[in-house]
Amino acid sequence: MERMEWIVVTQDPQKAGQAADGHTACLPEGRNAAADASGAEWLLFWREDLVPAEGFGEAVAAALDAAGPEIVAFAPRLLPSPEDAAPNPLTLELPWAYSHCLLVRRDALLAAGGWDRRLPEPAASRDLSARLRSRGLIRALPAVAALAPGLPARDLPAYRDEVLGKARLAAKWASFGAALRAQGALWQAVRCPQHYPGVRRALAPAAAGQLLAMWPLLAWRLGHRALFRASPSPLGGPLEADLGPNELTAPRTDGPLVSVIVRTHSRPASLRRAMQSLTHQTYRNFEVVVTEDGADTAGQMLRTEFPGLRIDYRATGEHVGRGKAANLGMNRSHGALLCLLDDDDYFYPDHLEQLVARFAARPDCDLVLASAMALEADVISHDPYQLAPVRLRPVVFDHITLMDLCVRCRIPVSGGMFRRTLFEQYGGMREDIDGDEDWAMWLRYLRTARRAVEDKADIARATSLCLYPADPAEAARRAAEYAAFDEEMLADPRLLYTVTAGQLRRWRAQARADREHLSRVGGLEAALADARAHTAQFVSLAENVPDDRELTLTAAALRADWYACLVNG
Repeated sequence: MERMEWIVVTQDPQKAGQAADGHTACLPEGRNAAADASGAEWLLFWREDLVPAEGFGEAVAAALDAAGPEIVAFAPRLLPSPEDAAPNPLTLELPWAYSHCLLVRRDALLAAGGWDRRLPEPAASRDLSARLRSRGLIRALPAVAALAPGLPARDLPAYRDEVLGKARLAAKWASFGAALRAQGALWQAVRCPQHYPGVRRALAPAAAGQLLAMWPLLAWRLGHRALFRASPSPLGGPLEADLGPNELTAPRTDGPLVSVIVRTHSRPASLRRAMQSLTHQTYRNFEVVVTEDGADTAGQMLRTEFPGLRIDYRATGEHVGRGKAANLGMNRSHGALLCLLDDDDYFYPDHLEQLVARFAARPDCDLVLASAMALEADVISHDPYQLAPVRLRPVVFDHITLMDLCVRCRIPVSGGMFRRTLFEQYGGMREDIDGDEDWAMWLRYLRTARRAVEDKADIARATSLCLYPADPAEAARRAAEYAAFDEEMLADPRLLYTVTAGQLRRWRAQARADREHLSRVGGLEAALADARAHTAQFVSLAENVPDDRELTLTAAALRADWYACLVNG
């Protein structure tokens, strides 16, 4: 049996059925027939406008050599991509994968029934992925990339297919009541669509046709009861999320040395999982500097289980605190770029690659910020390390201004990368407090750090995963522990900033917009109670002061100004 057949999916009817460079070509609606006619064990479905990145064939061959019988499909990276499903950062398992570039076991594809031609993309990909996952695992291939000529356009056809696909997917997989509600949402989209020329002319016929199309989809489960019960729903669950857009146009595997600073304390089982996420990094020029705060509990494990990583591990022997443990690691590091990873957090495979690429695009930057995922879970065992996960949610802020960062730390410890020059100028974390030490470091760096974007994260894509308590009581206790250090940290007189009157006005306008948003979602009263517990006084700023007038303000003053905007509107 042939090991793999490459099937090119084309939109040109004249190319269908032809063979070019040894590859079979078919139309999208002919993919199932092409799979049925093939004699290969694995099928690579490939959109015709894609280009394999360097080393694509070798990497695919290596993946097939290592594939166990539990793997039914592999998903190479698509660069760029409008969105990607969040893989498990340890196992690389995926809840769903695009069909644009999909390496699938032929017998699993045929047993799952292939693509449903009634569903547009990306609903068809999610639907097929759910049926494949009832037979095995879909695994990401972060080291294998397919290059698209440009980021897929967010145009009217894509918007129409997305809206229609959601309704049809619900008709096929949701409960009857939820399916009917989804049809109502489709008609609501017709009444209040996003703004594209001719959008209603495109949506209305699709919505009208959906009234007839939904009944065969609802009937599908009656003939596939066992498959329906065995398959995970493609509608998404609490532990599924999208990372967001990937704007890289080509893989970036090498460049300046990056130092990943890891601090740990008597948690080798937890540390092991954090290190596993580093083994999947697509960017390879990095070192890992691990400082254990206390006795050596992880050294032997790191040496024997992670020989492929460049690790500098040292234990302090006695408890020195979180801030000093991080500083000891930064002092031992050699990288031109530094980032941090706590022993209960994880990097997604492209974390280092995404941040290094942003520094390469903006060599004048000192600090790059990325979004993150929050995993709400409770630790049920430390050795072996076991979690009870409850919810996965993106931590993506519409804006991250200096004023925002003087109110709450919007940078997870794993969410930033900075130049060594900032550490050399300002030092690392505060060692005299046992909370907010990373927040204090970010605020010191922001005195002079140049950012690519002044008021938001540089990378909207989630590139790391942080653990948060799922139990409300434990979450409140943890928040109270950190809040005890807020006033002390923000009162630091070294947190002094030069801003312009124009910047302050823009930040105030954003704070007032936040107030309106909180009012709409029902969170204003709680926010006002918090604000009234603090001194809320506007910074003196006359109306006739020009926008370019410079002001020197403390972090505490900026925080108080934000609270004043919240209280006074």
